[in-house]
Amino acid sequence: MQKYFFDPTFGGALINGQRNVFQTLDEVTPFAFADSPRRFSPIVSDLRIEPGKHFDTEFILNFDPKRNQLTAIGTLLKLKPYKQSFLTLAHFSTTNLATPADENPPNFVFESRSNQVRALVGYGDLTRAGFNATAGLSYDFTQQAFQNQILEASYNGSCCGFGFEYRRFSFGTIRNENQYLVVFRIANIGSAGTLRRAEKIF
Repeated sequence: MQKYFFDPTFGGALINGQRNVFQTLDEVTPFAFADSPRRFSPIVSDLRIEPGKHFDTEFILNFDPKRNQLTAIGTLLKLKPYKQSFLTLAHFSTTNLATPADENPPNFVFESRSNQVRALVGYGDLTRAGFNATAGLSYDFTQQAFQNQILEASYNGSCCGFGFEYRRFSFGTIRNENQYLVVFRIANIGSAGTLRRAEKIF
């Protein structure tokens, strides 16, 4: 797939020389590519193989004709070895876009590439009856650091349920924090807490 843009500046919204993220760009690829006005998006190849209920895999390639090179490579593997258990492994390698020096945070060091591995293992899901748990992490080989970790547990009975989630974000000077989220649910009525269904990690 490739998109053609009638207005290469997106009505003046695009800022030259830095990463730009708009809805129309995200619909093409999850990897940012617009750092200057352009008529064509990268050529995106997205191959999914789903042979059965126990596993599926996905391969993503982004080729930017403006740069004449691959700008993103992604591989995703999902395994469901036993009943409600699952394992997700992913690897993403991208060529990052430069940002103007005067807009960078203090002590910022630009890395031309990112090379990330992500893993998620668990049993069940947030709204399934009974006990459910998930743990995951993301590691960047370029930065040689863990970018985020997550741990979620929940229990749902016949009338009510509760859930807890811990998140750790570590993105250098951009974001460095811990989050603790909880939720209490009553069947057929609603829920209260900070862990919303839209934020569930499954």
